[in-house]
Amino acid sequence: MQLFLAFVVALSITAALIPLLARWAPTIGLTDRPGPRKVHATPVPRVGGLAMTAGLLAPLLLTVPLTAPVRGLLLGLAVLLLFGLWDDRFTLGITNAVNLADGLDGLAGGLVLLCLCAIALFATMAGRTTVTTIALIEAGAVLGFLRFNTHPARIFMGDSGSQMLGFSVGALALLATQGDNSPLSAALPLLLLGLPIVDTLTVMLTRLRAGRSPFAADNNHLHHRLLALGFAHREAVLLIYVLQVALVLCAYFMRFESDLEVILAFATFAALLLGLLHLATVSRWHLGQVNAARGIRSYINAVLPGARLSALALGIMTSCLALYATVVLATSRHIGKDLGILCFAMLVVLLLLASWRAQASLRAFERAAAYVSVVLLVYLDQTMPAKPLLLTELSWTIIGITGVAAVVRFWLSQRGRFELTTLDLIVIFVALVVPNLPGSVALPPDLPGGIAKAVILLYVVEMLLNIDLKRLMPRVFLALTLIAIAARALIGLTA
Repeated sequence: MQLFLAFVVALSITAALIPLLARWAPTIGLTDRPGPRKVHATPVPRVGGLAMTAGLLAPLLLTVPLTAPVRGLLLGLAVLLLFGLWDDRFTLGITNAVNLADGLDGLAGGLVLLCLCAIALFATMAGRTTVTTIALIEAGAVLGFLRFNTHPARIFMGDSGSQMLGFSVGALALLATQGDNSPLSAALPLLLLGLPIVDTLTVMLTRLRAGRSPFAADNNHLHHRLLALGFAHREAVLLIYVLQVALVLCAYFMRFESDLEVILAFATFAALLLGLLHLATVSRWHLGQVNAARGIRSYINAVLPGARLSALALGIMTSCLALYATVVLATSRHIGKDLGILCFAMLVVLLLLASWRAQASLRAFERAAAYVSVVLLVYLDQTMPAKPLLLTELSWTIIGITGVAAVVRFWLSQRGRFELTTLDLIVIFVALVVPNLPGSVALPPDLPGGIAKAVILLYVVEMLLNIDLKRLMPRVFLALTLIAIAARALIGLTA
């Protein structure tokens, strides 16, 4: 619980500071203006590094003992923050690799977030609790920043952010895996940080072969090459995320292998990546030549018009959500008093806001109440004592059908109503895949399944809240759910 609170505090501080710092950015000269190598057309504040540093330091100083390694890490972060703000151009290995990878919205931050989650997992296995704590705190800060940095970005991290993240991730990866008493391979950081390493070394060698400085700016980075091959901004970021996920999973399954085998795996990955990029370039391959998704969609529309299929998916989503709530509330044997009080309080606030006709506040609160209600339903489902196998199978069947309908609805929906961002995909991976890795850290048996159900239902609710339906329908469903939970808690007290 302490780790979770530290994670949330870091996320909250970062997210709260970014809008404030963004207003000050033009005054203090922290604005990134458009240029020939930039993908943005308007000035963007470069204050993400400051916000993330504050989000990292506040909970870290309150929860982590200031041992010699921690003091060294903090000193390094302070130095890099100052040099980054001063826009210095010195190189520090991994530090500069992350800096050079910061070329597309959400790219560097997403790669670092995936690395930090892997580092926290490895540090836990190695018994390095301090490293686990710092990695999770920093992950919270990065997640708070990414909500403003996902394409189209409203905030950039700047050199202060990229150098701070690069240094800290490199240091934490070493602290998590090195040492005589560590059961993990000492070469694992090579896989965790393999993508920026390959990108940086390749670009520098290309510049040297051309007789230029290895630190001169150009358009030869991995993300530039993907854009040249026809990938859209978001598609290029997503593809690089997929490569990073593959490296993280490779590092996990090779965590106990010899250093030589890990190095060979890294070399194989680098050779395949660079070979495919070279082949695509010399053959003049372009993504525009591939229209498989468009062909599949045309075939489906010929059999069943997309509008009808989308409406059918919407009906299945809403029906399954209502059915899941009904099944959980009807079979729950005991609902705690605290849950009943929480639901009753949220119901009262909803009624007051509706009576005052405060539409903006009402919509914001109903969204928060809907999220809380979904988490409560999943909690009641997963913590049900002596749950029959048939009920478990029914619950998962409903969730599965709901998820499939949501995917179909999302695929056929008009752009602008609901969009799955690259950050959402990272969250889904971390929430659904990491807790279910074989041989991972010990978790309560019902937690991985509960996380999976909550993630699916939360995205379904978010999608429903963004659809132009009459607001009465979701509000009635939400009110009935809150009433049912509060009533069941009251009946349990009087029984």
